[in-house]
Amino acid sequence: MFIAALLLIAEPQSGREPLVSPVYEVVADKETITRHAIGCVNQNATSGRTDIPTIESSDMTVGTVVAINFLQRASISPFSRDMRTALRIDARDGQFRIVNSNFELFSEWKVEWSPIKRSDRPWAELEGRLNRQSERLASCIRDAAADW
Repeated sequence: MFIAALLLIAEPQSGREPLVSPVYEVVADKETITRHAIGCVNQNATSGRTDIPTIESSDMTVGTVVAINFLQRASISPFSRDMRTALRIDARDGQFRIVNSNFELFSEWKVEWSPIKRSDRPWAELEGRLNRQSERLASCIRDAAADW
């Protein structure tokens, strides 16, 4: 189900619009940014399972990396749960942005993943964690591009 949801990444659903980072500037071409994005995603994100790769697809020509982004619960609070998103990095010559969409929350009661909306209680925690992760990814990509 989640793999099929990745195909809908560009189409926001009601209440679940993508969370899009600012556009970051870097002195590198699209292919170089994409190559560094792959390494940085592997360092800073996980699918949450050892049998499922984090990166679903990448295309150097288009400048896109698509990944499963699993975030383990932040605390033992009953309101803190495992979450996942579809993570996409879009690159152009000299620029990139980070997009998270298809937000899901793991329900221990139902033992399944279910959509999470911005109006749901855990949204603030998820948004904060995704923003911090996006900053780490952006720093990693910028630092890697500066070193080449």
